Amino acid sequence: MTITLTGPLRRFVNHGSISGTYALTVDGSVGVLTNTRAGKTGGRINGVSAGVFVDGAAAGTLFKLVNNGIITASGLDAVSNTGTIVNILNNATGTIHGARFGIVNFNTMNNITNFGTISGDYQGVAATGSGVRTLSNSGVISGGHGLGTDNIAVNGTFKLLTNTASGAIAGSGTGIWFRGGDIENAGAVSGGTYGVFVDSGSNATIANTGTITGNDAIVNWYGATATITNAASGLIDGVRFGISNLGEPIDISNSGSIHGDFVGVAAGGESNTLTNSGEISAGQGLGINQAAVNGNFALLTNTTSGAIVGSGTGIWIKGGEIDNAGSVSGGTYGVFVETGANATIDNAGTITGNDAIVNWYGGTATITNAASGLIDGVRFGISNLGNPLDISNAGSIHGDFVGVAPGGSTNTPAASMATLSA
Repeated sequence: MTITLTGPLRRFVNHGSISGTYALTVDGSVGVLTNTRAGKTGGRINGVSAGVFVDGAAAGTLFKLVNNGIITASGLDAVSNTGTIVNILNNATGTIHGARFGIVNFNTMNNITNFGTISGDYQGVAATGSGVRTLSNSGVISGGHGLGTDNIAVNGTFKLLTNTASGAIAGSGTGIWFRGGDIENAGAVSGGTYGVFVDSGSNATIANTGTITGNDAIVNWYGATATITNAASGLIDGVRFGISNLGEPIDISNSGSIHGDFVGVAAGGESNTLTNSGEISAGQGLGINQAAVNGNFALLTNTTSGAIVGSGTGIWIKGGEIDNAGSVSGGTYGVFVETGANATIDNAGTITGNDAIVNWYGGTATITNAASGLIDGVRFGISNLGNPLDISNAGSIHGDFVGVAPGGSTNTPAASMATLSA
């Protein structure tokens, strides 16, 4: 039996079974559509093209959809909107599943609140059209059956997307494909390829107190901008990259843990900023490009509690300024200044590695080591293979082989109140 609700209608409650190509269609204005009241059983809405369809061509407006039962579509979308849906509430007993999308918005949708399960074989929630104002998830949202990046749990633009401590957002390809707005995650977000992907042209703010995982945990794509805050309880963990920036300047503040088996933070572009008071780590081998942090930074600050640890390289800097009061270490290099880079390194903490600091061919660096600073290399403390190097040392610089190896010419050492040893 197929039902069309032609408004104005204040309320409709289903405790039985509704089925058809478009099982339940909303035309005109409907106040509250409830599929099985709380504590009841039996409400099933099973469609082929749509379980619940709000028809914009007929001025369909649904003020609230409350689901405690099952809404499915065997061919396309469980809940499909081309009109207006103000609120969707999927309670703990509620299941919304579509062969394509669980919930899809093509026009106007304000708020989705989920305590149950929302899933789609392709995408769980697709916020196309004008996007969705808010999505709050305390249940499970999932999408996809393959590793294609467009097999997505949540896709679209959201003014605010909140994943609470009990919430799980999991995509076989991508957890959240984000086209702008704010993400607040206290639960788990995961994707087979990307945990969170910030699309081109988007402006995103990501605040994480939970876990974000993926082959690349967070990717900021070309033309996108992002501000990422990872709290003390937060984990951002990638099989390849923890955070990868291919877009506009990115601003990262970390008090928790950021890890990538290859690179912890890969900051492409220029004028990125990173403040670390937690741990950033990378690598499972001694390859020099297995770096905890790699990129160009207007300012990279590692506070007294901060640890930056790379199995190959601690920080591979392509230009900018490093202020270190914590610890930076690498199996091969502590800090590596790349060819053509201009770097300023102010150290009041410890920098260690087989070579603690290397200024590579064509690079220029100014290094200031404060009284509390230690630069300690198994081979070299500081090795300069680049352009002239300016070193001011009031602390300790040590290398088992050479403390400071100033290759090039017209280097400027200053060693007031310093200890240089080898």
